[in-house]
Amino acid sequence: MAADGSIVIDTKIPTGGFNTGMKKLQSSAAGALNSVLFAAIKVGSAARGAIDKVVKIAGSVATILKRVLLTGLLILGASIAAVFRGLRESLENIISANLAGS
Repeated sequence: MAADGSIVIDTKIPTGGFNTGMKKLQSSAAGALNSVLFAAIKVGSAARGAIDKVVKIAGSVATILKRVLLTGLLILGASIAAVFRGLRESLENIISANLAGS
């Protein structure tokens, strides 16, 4: 009791334990966040490496397909030319035979 007869009730809440707990929680959260960020960086790096490999393979495939296509077109062109040469010779022979027989 106070000297004047009033009663003083101490309502102060001790915060030491709360503050210690919050510091531990912040430290744990920071550690967890760092772990997540580190894992994300590793995954991102691995994904980048995989994408680079895919791009390299795709470029190689494109080069091969281009060569195959050009080679195929050259062969097709040569074959068509041979067919038309043979057709022309056959028509010339038919015309010659008809003219000679007339």
